[in-house]
Amino acid sequence: MFTSVRSGLQVAWRQPKLVFLLWAWNLILGLAVTVPIWTWLRDALDLTVEGPALLSRFNVGALVDLIKYADPNPFDLLGAGVQGAVLVAVVASAFTNGGMLEVLGAPDDRRTFMHRFFRGGGHFFWRFVRLMVVGGILALVAAGLAGSLDVLLSPLSESESGYGPYAAGLLTLAAMAVAGGLFLLGLDYARIRIARDDTRGMLRAYFGALGFVLRHAFATYGMAVVMLLLGGAVLLLYVGHETVWTTSGWGTILLLVVVQQVVVLARTLLRVALVAAERHYFLSRQPPALEPVVAPAPVASQTPAEIRAPAVEDMPPPAA
Repeated sequence: MFTSVRSGLQVAWRQPKLVFLLWAWNLILGLAVTVPIWTWLRDALDLTVEGPALLSRFNVGALVDLIKYADPNPFDLLGAGVQGAVLVAVVASAFTNGGMLEVLGAPDDRRTFMHRFFRGGGHFFWRFVRLMVVGGILALVAAGLAGSLDVLLSPLSESESGYGPYAAGLLTLAAMAVAGGLFLLGLDYARIRIARDDTRGMLRAYFGALGFVLRHAFATYGMAVVMLLLGGAVLLLYVGHETVWTTSGWGTILLLVVVQQVVVLARTLLRVALVAAERHYFLSRQPPALEPVVAPAPVASQTPAEIRAPAVEDMPPPAA
């Protein structure tokens, strides 16, 4: 497991173009949500006397007043933007994952990076879309079955002990995390198998990936947990940085935006590292894809009539 994690981090570090391309795509999605809110906030601050004060310190009362009398409501804009961005991100993930696996699977390809990325994205796009549909249906079925967990934990949650409801809640959250991780990891390993074998059976690939995750649960979940811990450490550093930072104008605000994008870039690198680590582990535990065996063409036997008589120049010279 740790060998695969180390390999994944090394591969991601050697693929700066891939990391920056995925970061740029996330930035575009973020701008689609941020620009409408930024436009509203700029216009609202121009009409209030407390606008300049908000540049130096955050004032909850002033922000509440802006939202209370705003038309349109900024939360409506934010909700619509987030919904649209999530829908685009889910559909586009089929393309970006195909391109990422194509780049990671052919590091020695002499073709340009963009050619390989867009080739993989287009080649696997519809298959990965169907794979997400299969995974989504199975996740909904599992969510319906998870309703029985409340019945099983009802004696614990209704116990007279004050810790019973908390224990039931923690067990429910743990079960949801394990089940959600199973379906997400299944998607990752199914994509890796499809990219390796170029298969078109989505159900078979997804169920095979779920079986692989369950058979190697310690390693598959462990690699994801390691990457989540690294991402959490980066996020804690960012939050700690913001708590001690004091804004004093547009310059410091822009600097905070740059720091935020550095954090997003680091999280993108960890995502690439996770996929590379999963691919390394999967290939080390699975036999290589079988190549079709082509039987050699039969060679027709020569008949005595087809045997060529030796040419005159091929005959040895007469003895002296």
